[in-house]
Amino acid sequence: MSCGSIAGAIQYKHHGIQMFEGYAGTSRSGFRAEVESEQALLRGEHLTDIATTYHHDLAGPAAEEARRRLDILTANPDFPELVLADPVRTRRFLARHEPDVYPGTYATCVFTAATARCLPPSRVAASTVPALERCHPLQCANVTLTPANAAALQREHERLENALTDPASLPPLLAHRLRRRQHDIARLLADRSTETS
Repeated sequence: MSCGSIAGAIQYKHHGIQMFEGYAGTSRSGFRAEVESEQALLRGEHLTDIATTYHHDLAGPAAEEARRRLDILTANPDFPELVLADPVRTRRFLARHEPDVYPGTYATCVFTAATARCLPPSRVAASTVPALERCHPLQCANVTLTPANAAALQREHERLENALTDPASLPPLLAHRLRRRQHDIARLLADRSTETS
């Protein structure tokens, strides 16, 4: 990730470079292409990690589809050396051989528009990428979990447990929503432990 990308994200109070792209997109300096190349390189590294390290540890509703797509991607003889070598070539390679697998903190999206919870019905037919900023990993059929995703969800479950130690101190609606989220996280993690055992 370039220093300019980070500075831009900090300047505009954004935690994700995805949100900053809109500001960078109008520049003729090539800054947007640089940001996209850095994102492609990072994404390529994540996909390589998932395909080689976590391939058998994937779980969740879309785990089998994730394995199938990543097998196709990594079978391409150009993939291994590209991902670690050149951001521009990695971006071009991923554009031609897009697996539609998007690593994230709490879940990895194996994007299929028809079942994506992040898309409003009016956008399903026209969408070729997920709306990651609107991700609903606890309710979406496109979710697969890597061990890192499961660890992040476990930490979130523990934070919710701490927040709910004294539910009387919370407004009733908030306490109800937190309990529901905690229950959904526990269910997804339990499904994962059943699949990987």
